Amino acid sequence: MFGGGEEYFREPPSIDRDTLRHFALFCGRLRTVEKPGKKTVNECAQLAREVGNNEMAFELVIGALFRHIKSWTGSKQLTCWYVLDKLCKEDRDKYGYTASKYILDIGRDYIPYEDPLLGPKYESLVEHWEGVFPRHVVDAIWMAKKDRLWALAHPEDILKQKEEEERQWKEEELALEDESGLNDHGQPCIDYLQGRCFWGDECKLYHPPGEEGTRPRSV
Repeated sequence: MFGGGEEYFREPPSIDRDTLRHFALFCGRLRTVEKPGKKTVNECAQLAREVGNNEMAFELVIGALFRHIKSWTGSKQLTCWYVLDKLCKEDRDKYGYTASKYILDIGRDYIPYEDPLLGPKYESLVEHWEGVFPRHVVDAIWMAKKDRLWALAHPEDILKQKEEEERQWKEEELALEDESGLNDHGQPCIDYLQGRCFWGDECKLYHPPGEEGTRPRSV
């Protein structure tokens, strides 16, 4: 058994050629999809299952689908979501379990509810995910939908919110600099603290305001 971090030092499991060959066929078929027809989705799902019946195979398949979802748009992206949906619903303890580890992050950012044509299809898709993925994950994806649509409808408010966050972050950074005596330059100038820095404003080190000469000179 492992438990003290030993597993992180083990060699990663090797992937046999047969698995790689079937994975390549699956990825090749994904790249050719155009529309999410029933035949296309079934073919892709079958090729996905042929990759293997083990955890590594499930990770390969789910990873490929999510990568394509993140890089594609329109019907091609929707096709990948349909393939993922089919695999997870029919094999919840395999593909469903694997996908549940990542689907919240992907679902929050890569489900285009705002698409006037495809948006309703995505809503119907997510509506049937209860029981496939954990309830809290599905609820979070629905909340992300509301936030995303609100942001698209209020771009000026989002811009102001970002500016306010940046302002607050800058204030916190400055406060930390004052507390630590550091800034972008790194360590403070020792000569300045001892009151004998001859470089003045040209000094490349940090001069903490009001602290000139506050440190005893070394003998």
